[in-house]
Order: sequence, then structure tokens, then C-alpha cells
Amino acid sequence: MKSLQVKFAIFVIFVLVTVLHPLSSLLYGREFLYSYRMEESGRGGVAIVEVNEETGNIGHHAIICEDSRLSMAKKVRYNAAADRVGIINEGEEPPFVFLSKTSPPSLVGTADVDNLCDELRVYKRYFVTSCDKGEIVLFKGVDGSEQKTFKAKKELSPPGNRPEDIVVLKNRAEPVVVKDMTEPAVESNSGNEVKKTDIAIVSFQKDNKSGKKIGNRIIALSLPELKLKGDVLIPRNHPELHVAGNHKLSGPGPEVLLVSEETNTVLTTLDFYGAIGMMDLDGVIKGNLKNYRSFSLDKEGKWGTAFPDRACLVNINGHHFALITNAGLNGGTNLIDLETRTIVRRFNTPPGLEAPSYLPSCMTAVSVCSGKTKYRKGNEIIKEYHPDKKLYTFDFSGLSGSDVSAITLSTTNIRIEGKALIGVNKETSPLVLISAKDTLLVVNAIDGEVIEKIQSIGIPQRFELKN
Repeated sequence: MKSLQVKFAIFVIFVLVTVLHPLSSLLYGREFLYSYRMEESGRGGVAIVEVNEETGNIGHHAIICEDSRLSMAKKVRYNAAADRVGIINEGEEPPFVFLSKTSPPSLVGTADVDNLCDELRVYKRYFVTSCDKGEIVLFKGVDGSEQKTFKAKKELSPPGNRPEDIVVLKNRAEPVVVKDMTEPAVESNSGNEVKKTDIAIVSFQKDNKSGKKIGNRIIALSLPELKLKGDVLIPRNHPELHVAGNHKLSGPGPEVLLVSEETNTVLTTLDFYGAIGMMDLDGVIKGNLKNYRSFSLDKEGKWGTAFPDRACLVNINGHHFALITNAGLNGGTNLIDLETRTIVRRFNTPPGLEAPSYLPSCMTAVSVCSGKTKYRKGNEIIKEYHPDKKLYTFDFSGLSGSDVSAITLSTTNIRIEGKALIGVNKETSPLVLISAKDTLLVVNAIDGEVIEKIQSIGIPQRFELKN
């Protein structure tokens, strides 16, 4: 009898695990990760939360991993198979990159990276990260093995310093160039052959203290080899903005990258110039600065004051735009037409809007204001935070052809100071998931209605959506 009861209990557990849990996942549909920090205990980690993309109801909510060594957890990414999680920790001592399993949830290791990381991206079965001391490191997402390192201080001329943002491009078609053996100095592509290549575009923001290692450039690397394909230096054409004796603040400061393959454009924010720079993508890959243009993003046209800080691509009805928010005292959000490479709209917004999330389902981009504010004071750049409790909605539904005058901006009071947001399902749903200091909430981007609100685990830092 007892044996029969044991067998029945095992059967029930099997049904719960194999049938009901998957049904629950189907019901809620979208799984998100978020990194968090615990102020009181000094611990940190990553949690998972499920959101129903139709109703906005929040379902499963649990810890994936937590550790005292993750007290400064920041950026978090799924690997391509979504069975591992990479986490950047902004502590003073290594490890700086942790790896965790999603099922069963547990830390499984660290990557051999010996200095602080800024960005973490996914490439096939690998993670690739940018490191403060001038390295780009690629490693296997499962366990941190098969590591390759590009050392900018050795492999760039002049030596490189401080990589920042990374954009991964897959399956780019490139002509196959073959040498003409009858004329050794001649190369040709008479057969119009092409090969598919994967590339990382990387921004380098600052020079080092001595000025011997140079930032203020954008490079292209082959993946997964991490071999240099192109290196372009961004013009230092506003010396009046450079701080005498401070090499770190003596250049444009390329930081955030947006890449539009449709328009052959690389756009970078120029932090210290308060501007953006745009250039040809195929030129960057070949190491040539082609068709470069730069514009101040300050609403009064001043240079060195806007501090563009967050950005997203907006592709709608065959038109390709970039939406860029400023952290300067005058605030402002700029809409850039990537085909003409011009500023086509300026919106009055406060400093420090977070990276907008564009939702094609309702032709709307939304943001919250964490209030990051930057300004120059003497030879220093001061950073402060002045958040508000509004949802900012940029409605593109009235866009007609290239006429952008019908794009509107509206705000809704969501009664909480938002720190970050992400679309629940950008293609089909108007819902966004927003984090605050100790709260997660689901909001309808169209009317600003708060659908559900729960207490977060710790203080949320960054979101990641399971593909």
C-alpha cells in the first residue's frame, strides 16, 4: 500500500513539473530577468518575473541567483540558448562577470576578466564584454571557457583605451577579394562573390590620464576571432570644449552606439561635445571615416552642454529614425532621420530620460525619467539625479511619409519614480514593465494605466527579456 502511495505521489509531482508548469509559462508568456542590489544585506543577484502580454498580470517571480559578491550587480543578459545568464558586477575586486544557470537556478562560475566591464552582449553561444583597461573579451556563455581577448593598447595604433558600447552585427555580406596572381599588387572581385561575416562595432570613449592611450574612436572586429577590421578616430574639432591638462576630457567622447544597416549608418553619442556623430557603416568596417557629420543636441544649439545619454532606433513604415535623450541641464529629446542624417524634431523633456522602448504594435516609444543630470562646473563634469513620476509617450502613429510634425509627446503620472523600462512584447502588446526603487509595475503605454504593481526583490538595476 505504501509503495502504491509513493508511486502515486511521484506521478503527481511529474504532472506538476512536466504539465502544469509549462502551461503556467504559456499563460504568462514573457519571462524577464532583472538584476538587483540589497542595500541592507550588501548582497545582490538576478531575479525572474513572468508577465502576461495580454492582461499585464504578473505571475512567477523568483530569485535566479544571489550572492554577497554580487552586491554591485548591473547589466544582465541571457545567452542565446536562454539556459545561462551573464551578469556584470561593478565591484572593486574580481570577479567582474558571473554566470548562472536558469534551471535549476544557481551560480555556475565566473569569467576570467580582471578589470571592470562596461557592456555585455550576446554572440551565438558566447558573451562579449568591454573592459575598462582596454580589452574586449569573448567567452563561452555556458562556463566562461574558450576565452579570446582583444587588447586595444597593443593591437591598435595609436594604443587604445576604455572601450564602451558594443553592437553585434550578424551575416553581413562582404565581397570576396582575391589577389590577381599575374599582377601581385592587384586585387579583384570580378566574380561578385560574397561571404557572410559577423562583426562587433565598439566605441572607445576616453583617452587615459597620460594621453598615451587613445579613446575617441570606433573600431570593427570580426567575430568570433576578435580580429581588427577597421579603426576610425572621431574628429576632435571643438578644442574649446577640452579641459586643459585633463586628457580624459579632451575629445568628443563617443559612447552609445546605434547601427542602422538599412541606411548604412553608425550613430554615436558624443558625450563631452554634447552632440552626435554619424558616419558610413561600411567605412567603419574598412577603417575609413566616410561622410562624417556631427550636430549639437542642445535645444539652443550650444556645444558641450547636452550630454546625450540614452537612445533607441525607431523603424516605421520604411523610415529609419533614432530617438536620443539628453542628460544636460536643458534636457531635451531629439529625433534623427538616419537616411538624411539630420535632426528633424526636438521635444521638450527634462534631463535624464531613460533609453526609450519603441513598440511597433502601437507605433509608440515610451520612457521614464530617472533624472540623471550632467553639467560642466569649472574643469569638472558634475552628475546629479532629479527623477520624476511620469511616463513619457512619443506617438508616431500620425507619421505621414517623411512629415514628422504629427508625432506627439504626452505624459502620464504613474505615481512612482521609474528607473528603467522594457516592452513586454514590442511587436504585439502596448504594455511595458517598469522598475522603481522597490517596485515592479506593468503599464499600458497608450493611456498610462497602471495594470499591476508588486514589490521587487531588492533594488532593480537592469532588465533583460528572454528571447
